[in-house]
Amino acid sequence: MGKEIKNLFTTKRGVLLLLSVTTALVTAYLNLITLKGTPGFWIFNTGISYGTLLVSFIPMLVGDLLAEVYGWKKSFIISSLSYTIALIFVFILWGITGLPGLVFGQEGFTVDAYNTIFGQQWSILIGSAVAYYVGVFVNAVIMGEMKKKVIAKGDDNGWKLMLRCILSTVAGQFLDNALFFLIAYSPNVIDPAGTGWGEAKKVWEYIWQQILAAEVIEVSYELILFPLTKFLTKKVSSLPE
Repeated sequence: MGKEIKNLFTTKRGVLLLLSVTTALVTAYLNLITLKGTPGFWIFNTGISYGTLLVSFIPMLVGDLLAEVYGWKKSFIISSLSYTIALIFVFILWGITGLPGLVFGQEGFTVDAYNTIFGQQWSILIGSAVAYYVGVFVNAVIMGEMKKKVIAKGDDNGWKLMLRCILSTVAGQFLDNALFFLIAYSPNVIDPAGTGWGEAKKVWEYIWQQILAAEVIEVSYELILFPLTKFLTKKVSSLPE
């Protein structure tokens, strides 16, 4: 037993298992905490409705490690399977909201409160799924293809690793954010009350502010985390299979 636990930290296969479990643990609740805004955090004149700020760096870091050490295909497969687990988790919670339940005292927990927390709008659920899979795929492919080219030339180094980390994040996360906010929020542009283009324009402005603000935050995360990414990539790459 002790040897198996040690192998988790001293072999590539063991670290792969740890990274896979870590990704699954974090992505399991990303959809839920994304719904919580971030009061007091302003960028581009908008408050960020981005509750994942405290943990979003984890799948970013793990994704870079997976792509660099194990290849972009494994990175995409593991990230995709992890998010599938998250979708199943969300579907179960959403299904439970449709069941009848007890209502406790006035100051207690109510069925309505439970349903408000765990009842996902379809536009948000669909938007997050499409955005995540596209973003992860683009991020992994860019990391993999750029590495393939520098390896073929035999001149890979820390600066080129940083370049592919940044470029993959810029492209992948932009698509992720854009698809999510466009799919999840665009239904709000349809104005059944007939208040006109003015209100719809505000929604579109908000969507693009959110996209750009999230992009700035995530690229900043990538830059801050790069020393750790570089260290862990070198460390894991040197481990035996």
